[in-house]
Amino acid sequence: MKPNLLPTLSTVELHDKAGLPVQLQIRLYEYQGKYALFMSDAPAAAVLARNAATLINQLANRLELPVADTQFFRHIYLPHQGSVFGSFQLDWRPNNIIGHYTFAMMTPQLEDLGIRRFLSEGRHVPVSYAKLRNLASAV
Repeated sequence: MKPNLLPTLSTVELHDKAGLPVQLQIRLYEYQGKYALFMSDAPAAAVLARNAATLINQLANRLELPVADTQFFRHIYLPHQGSVFGSFQLDWRPNNIIGHYTFAMMTPQLEDLGIRRFLSEGRHVPVSYAKLRNLASAV
């Protein structure tokens, strides 16, 4: 079995593009003033591929991320391969809404170097329970 580079993720409650509640697993890192948000589908259901723009928008707003300094990654753990990553290239509109995006899986030997730097030299940024459950909007 190959190693899982993100064994501990936090479950966040969001809404898909149809407005239905969904769960996603995340982990946030900061390195030299830049942020990396790693996202994985929750074990119960795969929602990220069909709802990426909607979910990333919600996460950026709820976590108050500086979108110009934040990279968004998809993390998939495959026991025979280990952690594999995909990168979202986002075109943000002035009102912090995604205009359009592209997604590509990354080449482990070359493109993962930046990710590995976040994971090894960056600091994990804890996300509060209130933000994970969007409790601030209920007040």
